Parts: sequence; C-alpha cells; structure tokens
Amino acid sequence: MQDDSTDRAVWDVLVRAVESVAGRPVTVPLSAGTLLVADLGYESLNLIELSYVIETLFGLAEQSLDSALTVGSLGEVLEGVLELLHDGAARIPSPEEEALIINQSGV
Repeated sequence: MQDDSTDRAVWDVLVRAVESVAGRPVTVPLSAGTLLVADLGYESLNLIELSYVIETLFGLAEQSLDSALTVGSLGEVLEGVLELLHDGAARIPSPEEEALIINQSGV
C-alpha cells in the first residue's frame, strides 16, 4: 500500500511530464481534476507522447495507461500509475532517470 510520500512522488513526476509534453507554458493550476484535452489543450499527438513518457518513466508495459489517458484527468492518470505501482508493474524513477527520459523524449 502506498503512503502520502509515494503519492506525492508519483504526482510530482506526472506534473513534470505533463508540463514537458505540453510544449508550451502550462498556465492553469494542475490538480487531480485537470483534464488533458479540455483544460490543457492536449491533442492526440500530445496524448501519445505523454503515454510514451509515462510508460518509460515508470517502467510500464506499452499501453498500460491507455484507458487513463482516454478518460483524461490527471487524477485518473495518477490512480492508474499508483495501481500499477501497487501491483508491482511500475516503479518510481530516480531524479536522474526522470531527467534523462524527459530530455531524450524530444518533447
């Protein structure tokens, strides 16, 4: 079972990934209810890039987050990652891994 520090660590990584993939400054406050398409203006290519970055960051099998990204809120993506983490199908990246993956993703 995760604790608040785990939830916070995953949230922080997700926020940095979302901001990076947006390709422009994120001007709305990010919360669990923030919608990727309606609030952040994500288009299909952004969703694909975000899925790739999150899968790579957390060591997930491809398409593990498809349903969360289709639904579209940051909270749903967070819950999807936390569930996979709890099941042992994900891991939290180190700060070095996170920086490398985000920089190498080309976003």
